[in-house]
Amino acid sequence: MYEIAFLNLVLIFFKLNSNLTKTQGAVFFVKSSSNLFSIYQINWVNVLL
Repeated sequence: MYEIAFLNLVLIFFKLNSNLTKTQGAVFFVKSSSNLFSIYQINWVNVLL
C-alpha cells in the first residue's frame, strides 16, 4: 500500500514540476526511494498530504 502511494506521489511531483529534466527526475527518484522510502516513508507521505 505504501509502495503504491509513494509511486503515485512521485508521479504527481513530476507532473507539478514539469521543468525537471529526466536526469533530475531520475536522481530525485533514486534518492527518495533509497532514503525517504526506507526510513521516512510514512512521514514523507504525511508531509506531502
